[in-house]
Amino acid sequence: NDVINFAKSNRSTLVVTLAECSPFVNFILSAINQAQMIHVVRNGFEVAWDISEKNWFSDEQLLSPINAQLYSPLDMERRTWYLPWWVDEGEEKKFLKLSNFERSLYYWCSLMKKGLEAFQSCNNKGILVRQEDLLTNPENEFKRVVSYLGFSQGKLSTQMLEKIKPLKNNKAIPKIDQKILDTANNLNQKIRAIHG
Repeated sequence: NDVINFAKSNRSTLVVTLAECSPFVNFILSAINQAQMIHVVRNGFEVAWDISEKNWFSDEQLLSPINAQLYSPLDMERRTWYLPWWVDEGEEKKFLKLSNFERSLYYWCSLMKKGLEAFQSCNNKGILVRQEDLLTNPENEFKRVVSYLGFSQGKLSTQMLEKIKPLKNNKAIPKIDQKILDTANNLNQKIRAIHG
């Protein structure tokens, strides 16, 4: 009750940056009815590079997970694999045959697809911010966010915006499963269209 009363009596803003939370924004917004939502989205290929370098979905991790996620056990080839909740039913064996990078991109695609569906069903209760736009054109993106929130830009904000520098990414996309590649490209196009 304390959280609900606080949310009702204060102006709340929900900033969705964790991909695992994005499919559940409707549930979160129902608890914080008047909240404004900012959905921050990062390019799927950049996410996949970072995650694959961290080995989040390597064979070792899927056989003995250390990440705090929901898993479903799958017995295959005399081993028990622990598949994350976002692996679509019927795609478990295919997922295990993917490379580390492909699994990481599958992760982004699965959560982004579910998250965008939830975001679009929120009846314009939020805005979508692409991280790459925030880094390449911080003044315009910040103005969008500030305008959406009904705030004004202060001196400290201006100083901080001047410090933002674009990230340089010289990584080539490795050869990957065509279906995953097409899904990622389609989702990136959809995000650009929603963003405007």
